[in-house]
Amino acid sequence: MTSLLFTGVALLFAIFVRADVQTNTFPVGVLTAECRLRHFWMLIHKDFLPEKWELQVFDPVEKMYVVITTALATQCGYTISQDAFQNVEIRISFLACLVQNENDYRFTLHAQINAMHHDGKSSHLLVLKCDLGTTWKTREIVCEENYMEVSVKRQLPDFQDDAEQDWYETIPLAQLAQSQVWQVVFHYPDTKPTEIIPALDVQKMGYTVNTTGTRVFLRAPYGQNQSYVEMVEGIPIEMVRATVLYRQMWMVILVDAALGCSINTATFSNTTLTWMQPRVLYPLIPEFVQDNRSISIGGTLLDNDVILQRGYFLQLNRTVYALTIPLGAEGGYLKSDVVDNVYGITYTINVVKMDNWMDSHKDVTEHRLFRLIKTPFLPQAPVFINNTDPSMRTFNITLGNFLTDVELTLLTIKKMPLTPGEAINRGYVLSEVPSPTNTKEFVLQIPFSDGLVKQKYVGGTTRRYTLQLTYTLNIVPENKLFTYPVTVECDLEDVVLPVAKGYCSNEKLILAVTHGNMDSFWAPYIEDQELTPWLATQRNYMTYENGTHFLLELPLFSPGVTYQDITLYNVTARLDLTLRDIASLEERITFSVTCTFLANQVLVCFSNGTITATVLGNVTVPPINPQKTRLRDGTCTPTHSDSQRALFHFSVTSCGTTVKIDSRYINYENEISLKRELIPLSSPVITRETEYSLTLICRYPVNDTKFVHADLHSNSFSVSRHAKDSVIGQIKVGRKLRRQVSRLHSSAEDGNLDTIFLDAVNPHYMKSSGKCISLDTGDLVKKSMRHWFGFCQ
Repeated sequence: MTSLLFTGVALLFAIFVRADVQTNTFPVGVLTAECRLRHFWMLIHKDFLPEKWELQVFDPVEKMYVVITTALATQCGYTISQDAFQNVEIRISFLACLVQNENDYRFTLHAQINAMHHDGKSSHLLVLKCDLGTTWKTREIVCEENYMEVSVKRQLPDFQDDAEQDWYETIPLAQLAQSQVWQVVFHYPDTKPTEIIPALDVQKMGYTVNTTGTRVFLRAPYGQNQSYVEMVEGIPIEMVRATVLYRQMWMVILVDAALGCSINTATFSNTTLTWMQPRVLYPLIPEFVQDNRSISIGGTLLDNDVILQRGYFLQLNRTVYALTIPLGAEGGYLKSDVVDNVYGITYTINVVKMDNWMDSHKDVTEHRLFRLIKTPFLPQAPVFINNTDPSMRTFNITLGNFLTDVELTLLTIKKMPLTPGEAINRGYVLSEVPSPTNTKEFVLQIPFSDGLVKQKYVGGTTRRYTLQLTYTLNIVPENKLFTYPVTVECDLEDVVLPVAKGYCSNEKLILAVTHGNMDSFWAPYIEDQELTPWLATQRNYMTYENGTHFLLELPLFSPGVTYQDITLYNVTARLDLTLRDIASLEERITFSVTCTFLANQVLVCFSNGTITATVLGNVTVPPINPQKTRLRDGTCTPTHSDSQRALFHFSVTSCGTTVKIDSRYINYENEISLKRELIPLSSPVITRETEYSLTLICRYPVNDTKFVHADLHSNSFSVSRHAKDSVIGQIKVGRKLRRQVSRLHSSAEDGNLDTIFLDAVNPHYMKSSGKCISLDTGDLVKKSMRHWFGFCQ
């Protein structure tokens, strides 16, 4: 079967001869011209012509150049197309309009290509000359991309007793036809009547009917009203059954001008295309004694060696033959495309098929078909490969496999766009690597240390490096952009954690931190406040930094100190320094130092609604007995006491505590007192005891994020998130109060921090983890009544 296919190999090669071209305006290598299969065939390189250009052909009768429009090209036998590689391909039939014909043997064409540039038009003249080559067949049918053409020898056909022929119904019409006029009879299947139309009217319908010295030909566009589709071996064939006739007084010339062309497309899979054709066009070839055929792909004739070399697969049986071609195989052209930001490809081939059928009278019908077959858009997922070796501390990634018409135009990392040149200048390694499959890939190397690489501590000594990258690629020359985002992560055990030592000195809590290698990604926090220079200044913190070590000193009664225990003689305090992730604010590490200091008189207002206060017995003259002191509710005695001191701890809703509310504060007030005992009449004794009174006031600012519920009637206290019809307070310290803290810290810088002077009229305050502390210095020991104020934040 394969030998039948290639019977005409030598014949087809003989028809492919170089045309005689006269031109001096085309650069070398731009234009290729040949005489192929009764055609002038020209190929112009795709980079030579601009987007707008035109073909003009010289009219030897009118002595002028005529622009070949799309409609004129179809009617006159011109095909302007592209080959599989997107070069401009022009095919012009030897029987086309404006071609100079010398005895149906030598053909000449005068043409020019006009290129419309931005700065004007350039014209390129050429003269093409072709000889016929092999002799004309009895009937030759051409199936071009935009038209069908049949030419027949000018000779009287034999009348045959064949019901399949159209002669019997044509002869009566011919006898009635006009004399000396060419006319066309169109035949239709089924019951549609035959019609006869003068050749001039047929020309107006888009056909061409004409004669040469030895031939009569008919050219028809596809999809005319006079055509119809007939299925042959399951393949659609567009048919035009026509008879061209010429009547003279003594005879009628009848020329069978029937023609048919397959209009099927190829079928496609993800890897191949298959093109099927009927072995014989039975509507045109009722009987034959010999057939042969040949196929060329991209101008190369297929023989057994070529089929094997390119990986094609050919099947031929008694009815059809099918050619299967792997996508991307030699002879075709792969082109990139993008649809909705999805990368894909198309595959295009130029097919020329030629069949020859010989009947019993040795008349040969030659059938030539030209087709440009293009696959639909085939999505192709880019191949992303992560070759990162953590020990190299560099991302090494590859994106492919793209066709050669894809360019990398932009890399976007963390919203920063970088051109390839900018990426290289930044220290990246970027290269384009070709592959043996005529594709290419882009290799990119970015060091972990680059500022656009995200770093995250994930625990232990492990750090996660994350590269969030978007490729922007461009398909040329169409300038179709598409993007491809990737995220690459790499965990590496390279974290050096910071370490800290705590010290207690001079009523100060000290943390000395040795920096690790993640500190630039973490921020220090005291409670819920970031430790900024401004905060340190406002709170009188002392900080030192030398690049490798960080030292933090907080006075005992500074905001940010947590008081774990308050006893008669001691205050146990803790300083927590927390390192948080700058981006997520997640806690990473907390360093703590706990110190116990001696303390004098203390008042603490806790945010949970409790109060702690101490009383010293030796601050008055004469001294008092602290063990005998009471709150307003005389049943509320010291929690702990001795002969020198007493410690009270009570709720603001107990022990006779009163509440007053103004526009800014909720004020809770109680009093520690010692009442002098009355002298019994039965046993009068002179005593040195004096009355003692110390007023305690805790002030909770209004409008805080924590809600305080005070029920004045039930004298109850609670903390609620949704308290209604109640007094609520926002625990907040204003700017003025913060400045007071700064001054307090400043004045106490060289003094004993647990003996800070308290002014009864304008008291100072301290903040510590939701607690407020005030200290008595004893400077007013002569006074019998003292006022202590605590302000809670």
